[in-house]
Amino acid sequence: MAVLESAKKEDMELFYWIILGVKRGLELAKKHGCLRVEVLCNSKYAVGVTNGSSAPVLFDCHSLVARILEEIVLMRSEFTSFSINPIPREFNRAADYLAKLGKTIEIESTDFPRELEKLVCEDADAAGYYCNFV
Repeated sequence: MAVLESAKKEDMELFYWIILGVKRGLELAKKHGCLRVEVLCNSKYAVGVTNGSSAPVLFDCHSLVARILEEIVLMRSEFTSFSINPIPREFNRAADYLAKLGKTIEIESTDFPRELEKLVCEDADAAGYYCNFV
């Protein structure tokens, strides 16, 4: 039972950070005057909950997530076009790279670190890393 509770808490924490990342991305899009927004997320569950096709599972801290989801719904209406779609982590490595920095940062494309620039170009070309399991 302790392992199950721990897993649920970890799942909740991960989901919280994913949803918070979506919200922060929308805030940045609004700040920079973007009217059309496409969010790509490697969590199919987060995509479903954010676009309303899946109901959120009740977690211990559900009110935190519910509040963020409500804010996302309100922000969506501020864009002329909004979509959120799933993408495998392997094809969105630039976002994964930035998420691992563990902080909120804004980087102009002219100031990208060389490693990030390479990932963005590879992701745009749909070049991904595949692991062959033996």
